[in-house]
Amino acid sequence: MNEKDINLLEITPIIPNDLFKLINVELNKILEKVGEESTESIIAAKDFAHCDKSRDKAQYDEARHELIYEVADVWFHTLVGLAWFDIESDAVLGELGRRFGLSGIDEKAAR
Repeated sequence: MNEKDINLLEITPIIPNDLFKLINVELNKILEKVGEESTESIIAAKDFAHCDKSRDKAQYDEARHELIYEVADVWFHTLVGLAWFDIESDAVLGELGRRFGLSGIDEKAAR
């Protein structure tokens, strides 16, 4: 799969901000979901870090899949949160692009 297969810019505006408010989606629910999925991603990452591909390939593959699955959940719910605020994903991608090639020290100094 390459960047042409999935374009995050196309999936961000799934539900516009006004519709969120009409269907009464609470921001706290969205943020709780981001936190929950972030925690699950951390757990999946720790589980994957303890896998040894040479000893148990099936366990390694399962843990790898679980990490990918959980990170996808974090990304999705983060995109939902951005949409709630009417912020398009290209704003975040632009910020990441701005930071590319900058050291953490230089990035912090530029704020």
